[in-house]
Amino acid sequence: MPAKCIDWTQVEETETPKKKLIESALKCNAAAIAYLTHMLVNNKAVSCIKKAKTPEYPNGLAYLLLKRLDQKFMPKGGFKMSGLRDQLRKLKFKDKDDPNDFFEKIAGIKNLSMQLDQTDSISKDELVSHVISATPEKYMTCIKKIIDLQKENITVDHLEEEISK
Repeated sequence: MPAKCIDWTQVEETETPKKKLIESALKCNAAAIAYLTHMLVNNKAVSCIKKAKTPEYPNGLAYLLLKRLDQKFMPKGGFKMSGLRDQLRKLKFKDKDDPNDFFEKIAGIKNLSMQLDQTDSISKDELVSHVISATPEKYMTCIKKIIDLQKENITVDHLEEEISK
Protein backbone atom coordinates (compact mmCIF):
# COMPACT_ATOMS: atom_id res chain seq x y z
CA MET A 1 0.00 0.00 0.00
CA PRO A 2 1.25 3.47 -0.75
CA ALA A 3 2.01 5.70 2.22
CA LYS A 4 -0.93 7.95 1.29
CA CYS A 5 -4.31 7.12 -0.22
CA ILE A 6 -4.68 7.88 -3.90
CA ASP A 7 -7.25 6.88 -6.47
CA TRP A 8 -6.21 3.48 -7.82
CA THR A 9 -6.57 4.80 -11.38
CA GLN A 10 -4.03 7.57 -10.68
CA VAL A 11 -0.99 5.45 -9.69
CA GLU A 12 2.21 7.03 -11.03
CA GLU A 13 4.56 4.05 -11.03
CA THR A 14 6.79 3.33 -14.00
CA GLU A 15 7.40 -0.37 -13.32
CA THR A 16 4.36 -2.25 -14.65
CA PRO A 17 4.37 -5.18 -12.16
CA LYS A 18 4.72 -2.83 -9.19
CA LYS A 19 2.07 -0.49 -10.60
CA LYS A 20 -0.38 -3.39 -10.97
CA LEU A 21 0.26 -4.49 -7.37
CA ILE A 22 -0.31 -0.98 -6.02
CA GLU A 23 -3.46 -0.55 -8.12
CA SER A 24 -4.75 -3.90 -6.95
CA ALA A 25 -4.04 -3.14 -3.28
CA LEU A 26 -5.76 0.25 -3.46
CA LYS A 27 -8.74 -1.18 -5.35
CA CYS A 28 -9.14 -4.10 -2.91
CA ASN A 29 -8.89 -1.82 0.12
CA ALA A 30 -11.50 0.56 -1.30
CA ALA A 31 -13.87 -2.33 -2.09
CA ALA A 32 -13.38 -3.95 1.33
CA ILE A 33 -14.01 -0.68 3.17
CA ALA A 34 -17.11 -0.01 1.04
CA TYR A 35 -18.58 -3.47 1.65
CA LEU A 36 -17.77 -3.51 5.36
CA THR A 37 -19.10 0.00 5.91
CA HIS A 38 -22.31 -0.92 4.11
CA MET A 39 -22.77 -4.08 6.20
CA LEU A 40 -22.00 -2.62 9.61
CA VAL A 41 -25.10 -1.17 11.22
CA ASN A 42 -24.31 -1.87 14.87
CA ASN A 43 -23.21 1.33 16.66
CA LYS A 44 -20.27 -0.47 18.25
CA ALA A 45 -19.16 -1.66 14.83
CA VAL A 46 -19.52 1.82 13.35
CA SER A 47 -17.07 3.10 15.95
CA CYS A 48 -14.56 0.58 14.56
CA ILE A 49 -14.89 2.21 11.13
CA LYS A 50 -13.93 5.57 12.62
CA LYS A 51 -10.86 4.03 14.27
CA ALA A 52 -9.75 2.48 10.95
CA LYS A 53 -9.47 5.92 9.35
CA THR A 54 -6.09 7.61 9.20
CA PRO A 55 -5.00 11.02 7.89
CA GLU A 56 -3.43 9.26 4.91
CA TYR A 57 -6.49 7.04 4.31
CA PRO A 58 -9.56 9.10 5.26
CA ASN A 59 -11.97 6.33 4.19
CA GLY A 60 -10.05 3.81 6.28
CA LEU A 61 -7.79 0.81 5.89
CA ALA A 62 -9.55 -2.54 5.65
CA TYR A 63 -6.92 -4.39 7.68
CA LEU A 64 -7.29 -1.88 10.54
CA LEU A 65 -11.08 -2.21 10.43
CA LEU A 66 -10.93 -6.00 10.56
CA LYS A 67 -8.40 -5.86 13.38
CA ARG A 68 -10.68 -3.53 15.40
CA LEU A 69 -13.74 -5.69 14.72
CA ASP A 70 -11.86 -8.77 15.94
CA GLN A 71 -10.73 -6.95 19.08
CA LYS A 72 -14.24 -5.74 19.83
CA PHE A 73 -16.36 -8.74 18.90
CA MET A 74 -14.22 -11.90 18.92
CA PRO A 75 -14.34 -13.70 22.26
CA LYS A 76 -11.00 -13.49 24.04
CA GLY A 77 -10.51 -17.24 24.40
CA GLY A 78 -11.93 -18.02 21.00
CA PHE A 79 -15.23 -19.78 20.59
CA LYS A 80 -16.23 -22.73 22.70
CA MET A 81 -19.04 -25.11 21.89
CA SER A 82 -20.80 -24.35 25.18
CA GLY A 83 -20.77 -20.65 24.28
CA LEU A 84 -22.25 -21.36 20.87
CA ARG A 85 -25.00 -23.48 22.41
CA ASP A 86 -25.69 -20.64 24.82
CA GLN A 87 -25.92 -18.20 21.88
CA LEU A 88 -28.30 -20.57 20.12
CA ARG A 89 -30.46 -20.94 23.21
CA LYS A 90 -30.69 -17.15 23.64
CA LEU A 91 -31.48 -16.50 19.97
CA LYS A 92 -35.09 -15.34 19.68
CA PHE A 93 -37.32 -14.87 16.65
CA LYS A 94 -40.10 -12.38 17.38
CA ASP A 95 -43.11 -11.48 15.25
CA LYS A 96 -41.60 -8.17 14.17
CA ASP A 97 -38.18 -9.68 13.34
CA ASP A 98 -36.99 -10.14 9.78
CA PRO A 99 -36.70 -13.90 9.09
CA ASN A 100 -33.52 -13.32 7.06
CA ASP A 101 -31.78 -11.79 10.08
CA PHE A 102 -32.77 -14.72 12.27
CA PHE A 103 -31.56 -17.29 9.74
CA GLU A 104 -28.29 -15.40 9.21
CA LYS A 105 -27.61 -15.70 12.94
CA ILE A 106 -28.46 -19.42 12.85
CA ALA A 107 -26.07 -19.86 9.91
CA GLY A 108 -23.34 -18.00 11.78
CA ILE A 109 -23.67 -20.27 14.80
CA LYS A 110 -23.71 -23.34 12.54
CA ASN A 111 -20.56 -22.19 10.69
CA LEU A 112 -18.68 -21.43 13.90
CA SER A 113 -19.69 -24.83 15.26
CA MET A 114 -18.27 -26.53 12.18
CA GLN A 115 -15.03 -24.54 12.47
CA LEU A 116 -14.43 -25.76 16.03
CA ASP A 117 -14.00 -29.27 14.67
CA GLN A 118 -15.00 -30.94 17.91
CA THR A 119 -16.81 -34.23 18.25
CA ASP A 120 -19.52 -32.41 20.22
CA SER A 121 -20.70 -30.01 17.52
CA ILE A 122 -24.16 -28.54 17.16
CA SER A 123 -26.16 -31.04 15.12
CA LYS A 124 -28.53 -30.40 12.27
CA ASP A 125 -31.36 -31.67 14.48
CA GLU A 126 -30.46 -29.22 17.27
CA LEU A 127 -30.59 -26.34 14.81
CA VAL A 128 -33.89 -27.48 13.30
CA SER A 129 -35.38 -28.00 16.75
CA HIS A 130 -34.34 -24.51 17.84
CA VAL A 131 -35.74 -22.89 14.69
CA ILE A 132 -39.06 -24.67 15.18
CA SER A 133 -39.32 -23.77 18.86
CA ALA A 134 -38.19 -20.15 18.37
CA THR A 135 -40.39 -19.38 15.36
CA PRO A 136 -43.38 -17.10 15.99
CA GLU A 137 -46.89 -18.51 15.74
CA LYS A 138 -47.58 -16.70 12.46
CA TYR A 139 -45.08 -19.01 10.68
CA MET A 140 -46.40 -22.30 12.10
CA THR A 141 -48.29 -23.19 8.92
CA CYS A 142 -45.00 -22.90 7.01
CA ILE A 143 -43.27 -25.16 9.52
CA LYS A 144 -46.07 -27.74 9.41
CA LYS A 145 -45.91 -27.76 5.61
CA ILE A 146 -42.16 -28.45 5.65
CA ILE A 147 -42.51 -31.16 8.32
CA ASP A 148 -45.19 -32.87 6.22
CA LEU A 149 -43.09 -32.65 3.05
CA GLN A 150 -39.64 -33.47 4.44
CA LYS A 151 -40.44 -35.74 7.40
CA GLU A 152 -37.07 -36.86 8.84
CA ASN A 153 -35.01 -35.01 6.20
CA ILE A 154 -35.94 -31.52 7.37
CA THR A 155 -33.12 -28.95 7.43
CA VAL A 156 -32.78 -25.34 8.49
CA ASP A 157 -32.50 -24.47 4.79
CA HIS A 158 -35.93 -25.99 4.13
CA LEU A 159 -37.42 -23.96 6.96
CA GLU A 160 -35.70 -20.75 5.89
CA GLU A 161 -36.83 -21.15 2.29
CA GLU A 162 -40.48 -21.61 3.31
CA ILE A 163 -40.57 -18.94 6.03
CA SER A 164 -38.75 -16.33 3.93
CA LYS A 165 -41.22 -16.55 1.01
